[in-house]
Amino acid sequence: MIAWNRAAGLSLALLLTSATSVTAVETVDIEAGLFVDYVAPDAGALTPGSITFGFYGTPEVIAADAVLVPPADTNLPFLASGAPVCLQVTRDLGEITAMTLIAECTVTGPVTLVPDAFGPGVGAYLTSDRVITPESLVFAFPGLETLMKTTADSGGTLSITFTSDPSTGIPISLVATTEIAGPVTMLPGGDVTVGSATLPDEVIDATARALLQQAADLGYSATVSIAGSSVIDLTGETAIVDIVLLVTPTDGGALPDTAQPQRTPLPFAASGWLLLLSLLASVSLVRTATRRSNMRDRAR
Repeated sequence: MIAWNRAAGLSLALLLTSATSVTAVETVDIEAGLFVDYVAPDAGALTPGSITFGFYGTPEVIAADAVLVPPADTNLPFLASGAPVCLQVTRDLGEITAMTLIAECTVTGPVTLVPDAFGPGVGAYLTSDRVITPESLVFAFPGLETLMKTTADSGGTLSITFTSDPSTGIPISLVATTEIAGPVTMLPGGDVTVGSATLPDEVIDATARALLQQAADLGYSATVSIAGSSVIDLTGETAIVDIVLLVTPTDGGALPDTAQPQRTPLPFAASGWLLLLSLLASVSLVRTATRRSNMRDRAR
């Protein structure tokens, strides 16, 4: 016969409840894009590490015995303050306990222009605090301007999905999408404004231009969905901007048959696309805490 000890049973129940609660605290998240201020943990010395996800992020503690799945253990120091990175991060009780480089991740959010980001007259576009792009490069390449500047000007959202090589953590391709909408104005020189954003002449093909012109002539608004994709390598790069134009009447009336939505792929070679969104986006100035601090001060 087994005797039941109420006190022991209660203690066991509390222990099980406590264990369940601790387990439930563990979370697994995907961290995409830039990370800075990385300090590797040292299990031998029982020294925790730290990492900050995003340009304005809050430093997080990495447990001394955290599992950094290879090649994260050796590559994270070199990826810090650099190209967008895809990481699977396990946290337990507010502490990072494991990190793994993975093949895909997405950065989604607003794009903001931060003047003097890297010093006087050197601004940058910051996408959801995770992808930083020098302003000069955005203006140099119409494909990038179409994605980043239009999103910033319209107050919309840009989504960038990176595919990375898990054996290195370096991105190898990307797909970016955004959308602008509003009244259409055809500008001298070929650019077109849609709402508060401007589409560069170079990325508008004949079909898209005809629909935008028709919207402008009829006084309609237009919604323009834009997708850009690129294979990232170290020898050459091409950005394909695929414009999707949807024209809708502001008065709710019917559109002429000739103004129906059309999909108009427009190949647009943009030398430097790779460097911008991967390697050049890792401008070494980001590595300096002083300049990042200056950027924060100016943004306030």
